[in-house]
Amino acid sequence: MDLTDPADHAREQRPPRRAAVPISFTGDVGGFLFDLLSDIDAIVWEADAETFAMEFVNDRVADLLGYEPADMVAVPGFWATRIVHPDDRDTFLASEAEVLARGVARVMYRALGADGAVVWLSSVARLTTDQAGRRRVRGVETDVTAMKRAEEEARESEQRFRLLSEASRDSVIVHTGGVIAEVNQAFCEQFGWAREEAVGLRPEEYIAPESIAAAARRLAQEAGGEFEVEGIHRSGARRWYSAQSRGARFYGPFARVVVLTDITDMRRREQRALHDASHDHLTGLPNRAAFFRRVGEQLEARMPGQVLGLLYCDLNGFKAVNDTHGHAAGDALLQLAAQRLVSVVRTTDPVFRVGGDEFVILLPSLPAVAAERVVDLMKQRIVKVFAPSFSVGPASARVGVAVGTAMSPLDAESADALVDHADQGMYAHKRYLKQLAG
Repeated sequence: MDLTDPADHAREQRPPRRAAVPISFTGDVGGFLFDLLSDIDAIVWEADAETFAMEFVNDRVADLLGYEPADMVAVPGFWATRIVHPDDRDTFLASEAEVLARGVARVMYRALGADGAVVWLSSVARLTTDQAGRRRVRGVETDVTAMKRAEEEARESEQRFRLLSEASRDSVIVHTGGVIAEVNQAFCEQFGWAREEAVGLRPEEYIAPESIAAAARRLAQEAGGEFEVEGIHRSGARRWYSAQSRGARFYGPFARVVVLTDITDMRRREQRALHDASHDHLTGLPNRAAFFRRVGEQLEARMPGQVLGLLYCDLNGFKAVNDTHGHAAGDALLQLAAQRLVSVVRTTDPVFRVGGDEFVILLPSLPAVAAERVVDLMKQRIVKVFAPSFSVGPASARVGVAVGTAMSPLDAESADALVDHADQGMYAHKRYLKQLAG
């Protein structure tokens, strides 16, 4: 049976330490502190306050710098002359003077290992007095090489960002913590803020309220991608931007880098093209294609108990005006006719030009019990508004209108059938007006 204390086995298995320098602790407390200082992940030292000659240094110095503790003990100036990088020596010596004057000093500097490798150390030194009354300086040197390397990489990254963003004609924004952390000059020019004013802006201060929710969703996603937002200039003017974002580190914290490309002119061209494709260039009214698209939508959206009314209008006497006074007069007449039709309908009742002198009016969502009366009343108003003559240039022309009506679902269920029914009614009205004229 093994009657030895397990702690003895642990001490036997512990790897041998390097020959440390003398330390003034005695007894169990001294052994405990010796173990602690040997195992701590930092260089711990004690030096004479007059000469700064090392009197104790733990063996972490060998792991970190490649020097044995015995190499530097009792050698005045060893650390300042052999270990501290020449470019940082003045700063280090100033910290030695500071600890003697103030009792404590902190400094960060480059150290040279025995093999010439550079290690960044963060030092804290304190002035104290031992039991014999001698002044001592005790310090701790912590390896911060990884931190300094990360800072340098971040600095280089920021420099690259600055060079690239300043060369860009697009607005570049670094967004972190809910606010702008950095912008380029293009942002300042396009949004009207000086750089120092832009830092700290919240999205709602430069993005339109209608775009905030969508922008916030996209910025919260890890994946990049392109989306559109409406931006607000400091003056209140609005422009559209295509936005692309990606995650990046900015001086340590995670950030979103957003690039905004002005697409206002492109959107205007697209909107104009869409408008031109669905509108009559002469009267500005929606055209035939827009009419069939809209009537299909209204038929699908019609609720039970509702009726969709339609009035098909054809001008009487337009050809005579066109032949007698010329095409310019005919165009002017069509524009005036469109204005009169728009003037008698509700704002919810769209008017379309579907042919040369043919117009269609839709009456959506009419109550079934009143639909027939409303449609007939609207027909009377249209006939009445065409009673006065039209001034077309120097001439005056009198033009009437024939109106056919149809209602869905009373007369037809589909768009084509509804138009056919109204078209037949229009021709019947035209014949009636001819008979009335004698």
